[in-house]
Formats: sequence, C-alpha cells, structure tokens
Amino acid sequence: MAFAIAASCVTLTGPCPIEEAPDLHRELIAVDAPTFDLAGATYVHTAVAQVILASRGRLARPPADAALAAVLAELETES
Repeated sequence: MAFAIAASCVTLTGPCPIEEAPDLHRELIAVDAPTFDLAGATYVHTAVAQVILASRGRLARPPADAALAAVLAELETES
C-alpha cells in the first residue's frame, strides 16, 4: 500500500498507481478533515489525485513534482 493513515494524517510514499485510488477513497470516508503529506510520493496517478482533491483536505507537505503540486494547489495549505 502506497499510503498510511494515522489519525487524520494521510502519508503517501513511493509510487501511487491507479490501483490505490479505490482503497484510498474507502479509507478516507472515515477520516474527518484529512491532512496529506505527499513529500515522499514519487508518482501519483491522476485518479489518486482526484480522490485527494475530492476529500477537501489540507496539504501538510507538497509533492516534489511541480506539476502535481500545481494540481493540488487548490487544497488549503496547513499553517
């Protein structure tokens, strides 16, 4: 699994292929106000990015990939 959830913090690491999207969605349903740490993600499929955006969570640590960071820019950054 390319993600781990501890309390409301969702950490994505390594490659996050399309196969992760349904599992991430299912797990996020139970998380109130998720915070995402994508600093360790090396690849995020667009389906996974859509799940993240749909969650309306916050971004704790952006991904290194500039294009993905731009896509996720609409998430409010944790202060």
